[in-house]
Amino acid sequence: MEHFREYQGRRKYQRKKISCEFRLYTSIKRGAYSSKASDISKGGAFIKSQFLPKSGEVITYEILDSMFKVVTTGNAKVVWTKDRGPTKEHGFGVSFEEEIDDQTLSAII
Repeated sequence: MEHFREYQGRRKYQRKKISCEFRLYTSIKRGAYSSKASDISKGGAFIKSQFLPKSGEVITYEILDSMFKVVTTGNAKVVWTKDRGPTKEHGFGVSFEEEIDDQTLSAII
């Protein structure tokens, strides 16, 4: 399992701090579940969650706005997980299969 420290320095885009809702479909749960992202870029995001998919798993996501309307959807690959330290800091980094365009990113941030 790849962890954050092993992944640092490989990012293509700068991350921006946010707090937006992601609806996730992974192997961890049968249905969808929601988690908050703490940062995002055109190419990926860090999603806070106690439910950690396996590194390498492809997940489906929906990014929701403040009114819980779907802003964008897609697939992403789990590239690293964080399961050390306080539980509230656990989560996983994903790489989006398709980059998020500037207009959509602006609507989220």
